[in-house]
This record gives sequence, C-alpha cells and structure tokens, in this order.
Amino acid sequence: MGYMEMRVRIAARRRELGLTQAQLAAQLKLTPQSVSAWERGKTVPEAERLEELAAALQISVSSLLEGTVPMPSADDAGRMDDVERMRAKIEAFAVKNGLEQTRRALSCAIEQHSGQYRKGIGEVPYVVHPMDMVCHAIALGIQEDAVLAAALLHDVCEDCGAAPETLPVGKQIQDTVRLVTFTQYAEEGWEAAKERYYAAIRTSREAMLVKLLDRCNNVSAMADAFAREKLRSYIEETRRYVLPLAQLLRQQDAGLESALYLLEYHISSVIFSVEAMLGR
Repeated sequence: MGYMEMRVRIAARRRELGLTQAQLAAQLKLTPQSVSAWERGKTVPEAERLEELAAALQISVSSLLEGTVPMPSADDAGRMDDVERMRAKIEAFAVKNGLEQTRRALSCAIEQHSGQYRKGIGEVPYVVHPMDMVCHAIALGIQEDAVLAAALLHDVCEDCGAAPETLPVGKQIQDTVRLVTFTQYAEEGWEAAKERYYAAIRTSREAMLVKLLDRCNNVSAMADAFAREKLRSYIEETRRYVLPLAQLLRQQDAGLESALYLLEYHISSVIFSVEAMLGR
C-alpha cells in the first residue's frame, strides 16, 4: 500500500464529492488540520478510522486503500448495501489486526462469487453468506487469520470451480478450503461420500470451525431455501455430523467454549423450531 497514493485518493474523492477539508473533517469529528495532514502525506489515517473515512467518501475500504474495487451502480446499490457494509467492516478489522490473508480472501471471494445469488432468498448476493460467517466469527471472538480467510473462501472451489492451490492465500488455508469442499467420487454412494467428507474435516481444527460457522449460517435460512424432505435430511446430517464437531473442538481447545456454546445453541434452536413447523 502506498501512502502517497492514498493521499491523492482522499483528496481526489473529497473534491469529487464537492467537500472542503473542513466539511470532511466535521463528518469525522476531526480538525481540518488532520485531513490536511492526510492529503499532504504528513500522516496517514489510523486503522480505526478507515471504515468511517471510507463511508464519508462513499467508497469501500478497498477503494480507499488500493483504488481497485469499484462501487456498485445506482441500480444495484440497494441490494448491495449489506455487501458494502460487511466488506467495510471486515476490511477495517483485517487492517487493524494485520490479517493479510483475510484481506486477500475477501477480494477473492467477492470476485469469485460475482453474479451468484443465494437459493430461495430473493436477490441476495451469494457472497453475503461467507462474509456473514466472518462477521459472526469476529463477534464470537474467533479472530484468527487462517479461520477467517478459510471461511471467506469455503465455497469458492465447490461453487465457482476454483482449485484450492490457485487461491491467493497460504497453503494451510488452501488445505482447509480443500477439506470443507464436498466431493463425491464416481460410483461412491452419497452416505459414503458424507462419511469420508466429515472424517477429513475432523482432522483439522480450522476446518471444523469453518463448518460449524457455515452450518450455523445455513440453518438460519434453510426454511426458505429447502423443500420439506431436504429440511429433514439436512437436520439429520447436522445432528449426526456437524454438532459433534463442537464437542471434539472442546477437547482440543478449551478457549473456544463460549463460542462453541453459542454456535450449538443457535443451530439447535433453529433445528427444533423447524422440526416443530414440519411436525415430528
């Protein structure tokens, strides 16, 4: 990241919006001298200020830092609001905490899932799903670069056809994404494929965390996305394979207890509610 480039970008975007340095400073509750120092390259915005500054300039944090990610058109602005908000939140968190793999994974996920939408949930961009997982993880205190980056990329191979080794992250994260990517071999039955898939996930702490976050997010929307029989099989799979991952993780990392309790509670509560709706 070049600070001189950011200096030019801040000044250019401020002028484009017709704002004076004093007006921009007022929005940020700063002195005009602070904005002037940014634009002269004397200082740079603090990491904590990036999301607020990007919002004031009506651009994403990526655009502010790198100038490479365009904002959505006016026609798309409504449905993209959540994407932009979550992207700004994740980028700001990653910059503040030095999570470079998460930043790379975020850009990759947005690019790979472009034009994809979630089933049965209207015009919701698919990338909302992995970004929501990351925001949830951060709120639960799961803030490791390797976990957040893998969560962002967990569906890129299965849904977008990307090979794990081509992802712009380190080998550990590539391997985690490979583990959570479901495949079924020729002449392999569905149940055998599931057994093999979850057995592989159980070998990796990061893969287990990503799968729990993924299932927690998915059960929240499954009533709108699945037919009745699919709902029943999804609940059965969750009970048989996914929830036991939490107990295994407890044995490996006692520090995850609070996060695992909340994940289990949410998943189980939704499952019970859907079963009541279906009629056991």
